[in-house]
Amino acid sequence: MIKTIPHKEERLEAIQKAAKNRHGVYAKVAREYGWRREYVSRVVLGHSSSSIVMAALEKELGIIPEYLKQVEVAEV
Repeated sequence: MIKTIPHKEERLEAIQKAAKNRHGVYAKVAREYGWRREYVSRVVLGHSSSSIVMAALEKELGIIPEYLKQVEVAEV
């Protein structure tokens, strides 16, 4: 069974754009979570697939995915 990652292309594009000026961000995230830097890089390039790696990079880079910005939160 193949899992799909919602909005994968848009998320990867945003990560690549934000990481362009952040030298060492892939290595930092890899160290923090115990992954190899090469694996994190492969996910960003689209050669491997991991929603967890993408979420960790989005968190580190301060990215809120566009599809989440459109979600309205009901007041309790």
